[in-house]
Amino acid sequence: MGCLPDELWTKILGLGIEKEVLDYRDLCSLAFVCRRIKQISYFDRMWRSLWERDQVKLSVGSSSRNLVVEPGMARKENDAKAFRDLYRIRFEEVRAAKRTAKRRNVLRAGSRKIFGDVLHSHVP
Repeated sequence: MGCLPDELWTKILGLGIEKEVLDYRDLCSLAFVCRRIKQISYFDRMWRSLWERDQVKLSVGSSSRNLVVEPGMARKENDAKAFRDLYRIRFEEVRAAKRTAKRRNVLRAGSRKIFGDVLHSHVP
């Protein structure tokens, strides 16, 4: 990895995003490879490319700190961090929704078993 220049790594990651081989989870995982890849994976253009490719609106929180960022909006200096945070929050929300659905299914199965046993035990 050390022999390739940052521009080439940027191009490789950019092509991965463009060809839809990499998504936000992959880009976050690449940050664990080494410090250099972490720095490259945090470049604003990486997250902007992902954002434009996904073409979604992500909102942060439902409180007064509601933030909606759309493709094409004016960028500030720390927008790359904002984009990473939006994707992180999106991932956490999806994970929480999956956990909730799993708990709901476990509770349904448990209640069916309990109430099913009660109903069957009272049938003559």
